[in-house]
Amino acid sequence: MSEKQQFNFKGSSIIEKVKPSLDGLGDNKTTQRNVDIVLGLFSPVRYNISEYPQFGDAYKLNQMGDAYRELSILANRSGGGLWSTDLYFDGAVEYFKELPSPGALKPIDYKNIQDRNIII
Repeated sequence: MSEKQQFNFKGSSIIEKVKPSLDGLGDNKTTQRNVDIVLGLFSPVRYNISEYPQFGDAYKLNQMGDAYRELSILANRSGGGLWSTDLYFDGAVEYFKELPSPGALKPIDYKNIQDRNIII
């Protein structure tokens, strides 16, 4: 995969097309009218993305494996803006933990993530 951000023929980011969105509800768009908060959970590794986000400091997903998730608030009736955060994820035990910024992770942190010895 190219390290440079890729765009489709209309100029939209390829990543933006695969991230969760309210548009992704398809035929069930009326569902969003009945809820107070809509959450999205994104796993860029499923799309062979090796670094995320693709601008500024990025998490090295090729070293984290499937342990990275981005949690986003896609809609919030109670007000407040849209929000997202980066999470460590261990699906075997359904465990989530907020990650520090990508620039704060050291090689030993990536090793601990690979070995599922999460300390961060």
